[in-house]
Amino acid sequence: MEEWKTLWWNTRYEVSNFGRVRNRKSGKILATNPTKSHKKPQVWLWSDYFNTTLQYTLDKLVYFTFCRTDGVSSNARISHYDGDIMNCRLDNLYVK
Repeated sequence: MEEWKTLWWNTRYEVSNFGRVRNRKSGKILATNPTKSHKKPQVWLWSDYFNTTLQYTLDKLVYFTFCRTDGVSSNARISHYDGDIMNCRLDNLYVK
């Protein structure tokens, strides 16, 4: 079953354990695009603090939204059990 959680640092958006991001107000699922360097799916989210959009890789958004990360750096490398970097479901992610 798909579960949605609001980003703690940006309440405009929610992330699902299925690896999707949506706008809380409109309910629209955001499109993902591969990053230029390592081809991981990314989303661009509006930041009121910086007054611009910022890039986030989907695997980090999912992992850090759903997993308890005491002692895990935000620069930690998130890996995929099945080796498919496009599969950003929570049950496929772990910290390397």
